[in-house]
Amino acid sequence: IWSLGCVLYEMLALHPPFEASSLPALVSKIVAPEEKPVRLSSKLSVHVHELVDGLLCKDPRRRLDIDETLQLNIVKEHINLLLSYTQKTGNGGSEHLSTQMNEAEDPDLTDDDDDADDDD
Repeated sequence: IWSLGCVLYEMLALHPPFEASSLPALVSKIVAPEEKPVRLSSKLSVHVHELVDGLLCKDPRRRLDIDETLQLNIVKEHINLLLSYTQKTGNGGSEHLSTQMNEAEDPDLTDDDDDADDDD
């Protein structure tokens, strides 16, 4: 659960929850009760903050366990969305891994002004 919290935090913040110049210093930050990860962006929902805080709770007795995590509305909603998508498409959202897309085929990645210049 702690590792899940670290990965989720890093995906959201684009940096790990705890940073230090050495492994011993990192361990000290992690175990020190007064050390907290930098607060995530206020643009994220309260539910995301609660999830990350629960996963990264330093006291293992107070940290969310897997059953509590799976019962959170934000987690249940995203699991249901993934299951619904899987049922509709026949895959688990990994179609981008099996389909190689040429950047030129993606209209969002092309610059229409450049195409006009190529015609000259």
